[in-house]
Amino acid sequence: MISTDKKQMKLQNAVKRISKITGIEHYKDAIRLVEESLSRTGWYQSTEEIMVALELIRRNVKAFHQVKIFDYSVDFILPEMKVALEIDGKIYHGKDRQKYESIRDEVITNKLGEGWEMIRITTDIINKNVTKLIPGINSVLKSRKLQRG
Repeated sequence: MISTDKKQMKLQNAVKRISKITGIEHYKDAIRLVEESLSRTGWYQSTEEIMVALELIRRNVKAFHQVKIFDYSVDFILPEMKVALEIDGKIYHGKDRQKYESIRDEVITNKLGEGWEMIRITTDIINKNVTKLIPGINSVLKSRKLQRG
């Protein structure tokens, strides 16, 4: 479990990274809301999760953090977009890991119901420009819809 002090440091790092990309003044309310929930067990395991939370709040996207689905925990559930969002750090390569993630994603989306999508975003992409999160999610959803016909 990560202490609230360490989470506070992660929040400060998130704010620094975002301020290098865009004006942090747009995030004032989001920062306050995240700060108020830093003590919640299991929440905000990484700086990038905090960056995503700040961006979702800033954009007024309804989201639930660390949602339990069966034995799994999903980083974010975006109910209005029908998206389960995972923020992935350095992924372990190999067939076993890919197979596990694929089965996990299928179990989660089946439980959530028809029309739900699992979207995985790497921490590298979040750090590059978190402000492109929502347009990126929309682009993935549109692309998958076109693929299905």
